[in-house]
Amino acid sequence: MNEPSETSKHIIRVILADDHSLIRQALKMSIERQADLEVIGEASNGEEALNLSRSLKPDVIVMDISMPILNGIEATGQITKENHNVAVLVLTIHSDISTITRILSAGARGYLIKTATAKQVIEAIRTVYNGEAVLPLVAAREIIQNNLLDKDATSLNVIPKLSPRELELLKLLAKGLPNKLIAERLHLQETSIKSYLNTLFFKLDVGTRAEAVSKGLQIGYISVDDFKDIG
Repeated sequence: MNEPSETSKHIIRVILADDHSLIRQALKMSIERQADLEVIGEASNGEEALNLSRSLKPDVIVMDISMPILNGIEATGQITKENHNVAVLVLTIHSDISTITRILSAGARGYLIKTATAKQVIEAIRTVYNGEAVLPLVAAREIIQNNLLDKDATSLNVIPKLSPRELELLKLLAKGLPNKLIAERLHLQETSIKSYLNTLFFKLDVGTRAEAVSKGLQIGYISVDDFKDIG
């Protein structure tokens, strides 16, 4: 059994939502080998996932998209709207950019293709629990290359003024770095990074890292070149 990471404060409570019982069983076996993770519920459709989220108050939900009654994207939107403390990690066979954009717009904190290894899923669960985003490099680059982000800065009523430190932080977010590595690069405490993130999110009027990077691209504070060291 693996030891919990240093950042884990308590057992991370997980709900698995997938209409294939074999996939849920395989994930559950891998997850419960971890000392810091526990599967507290399973759902075979989006409606069950929504109801379990309300009753069990999980930390993380691993969510499939193609499920009956209520699909994973619709369920994610309702869950994240009702409880901002729940981190949704979408695990799906879909890899088209339109679907990825819908996933992130619904409020999911992370996204993985089902070809991901059990180890990658487990690390992604810990990552989204710690407030960080999970987005495969190929997806991030394709979103930029396909101009899916609205680049019309004139549509923004006010362009927020960021401090040099906040601009530096925004560029490190674009590289996909976790708080710990950002703190090391900026020679700050990890708690200070969280404080800077809160201020940055407030100024940009966003709620997630992905939204901050998107907004930064829209208003020209970061560019595609800032993604070169990502991953």
